[in-house]
Amino acid sequence: QNEPHASSWGLGRGEDNDWGLAAERLGNALLRVCPRWLIFVEGVGMTPGAPKDPASSEDSIFWGENLRGVRSQPVMLMDQTKLVYSPHAYGPSVYTQGYMSRHNFIDTMEAVWESHFAYVQQE
Repeated sequence: QNEPHASSWGLGRGEDNDWGLAAERLGNALLRVCPRWLIFVEGVGMTPGAPKDPASSEDSIFWGENLRGVRSQPVMLMDQTKLVYSPHAYGPSVYTQGYMSRHNFIDTMEAVWESHFAYVQQE
């Protein structure tokens, strides 16, 4: 699914409602058929979202950009070298998030992206 924005990730709402668990099941099923494939996993949206999502709309998240669920519940594939986390982020020409209205928003993008998805590379 492109932009599983209405899904949760790592909120403990059960297997049927958790994008991280669904991506894990789907990814492993695909790897059983074709072990050469890469499995790309986008993030979720803000609602219902993932653990530690901000309450403020000023720190909102694009659909598919929210990889915060990885911190508490990473996707576990039978071959982790085939996993690619793929956040789906946009610029203000598509939609202006609250933080993009700040006069210095360009200077804050590294911190915003670190919070939304870039931390995954470090952990």
